Amino acid sequence: MSVTLESTALGDRVWSTSRGHSLTPAEQQFASCDAMVTPVLVECGACPDTAEELFAPVTGGPSPGGPAARISAMAATLFGTRIPLAVGRTARTATPAQRRALAVRDRGCLIPGCSIPAEACQTHHVTEWASGGSTDISNLVLLCWAHHRQVDLAMWSITPNRGGGPPPRPAPGANPGTPWPANHGSPWTITRTPRTRWRQ
Repeated sequence: MSVTLESTALGDRVWSTSRGHSLTPAEQQFASCDAMVTPVLVECGACPDTAEELFAPVTGGPSPGGPAARISAMAATLFGTRIPLAVGRTARTATPAQRRALAVRDRGCLIPGCSIPAEACQTHHVTEWASGGSTDISNLVLLCWAHHRQVDLAMWSITPNRGGGPPPRPAPGANPGTPWPANHGSPWTITRTPRTRWRQ
């Protein structure tokens, strides 16, 4: 079971599962009794926009007080070592660290309206492994078994949100080809492919 601990704007702690259940104080105590804690940086107002900006200064040593230095210091403090979320072509399947990060980011199947939680989902390469896709967090998403099969058959397309963020939620009955925001605020756009373009 994965439990996410977040803080509200007022500083209140909120413990919740990937199924959306908020833990009671007794459940919080039970869950934290024998837990493995994995810190995940979800949002950083001063962080760079791209990985290139983040890691460019590292070659000559992070600049004091810069974003890379702050994240490096946080990683050393929290993890003792860094856990890679990008393994390229060295592994086809997601690592345990990537699965935990995906559970925090995607929180379940990406397809709009699907309620399958993260622990029951499979990882999917947006750019397929057979087409040279990498096993990097930026190329992985969570899909339930049924929607994973449909994506593999080109019934849905998944693209990263660029610039202005996710598209607005369309009206019910929208035509195929209309972009939808991914479930749970995940940073992807989902499009239902017209039937004539499905793989047979």
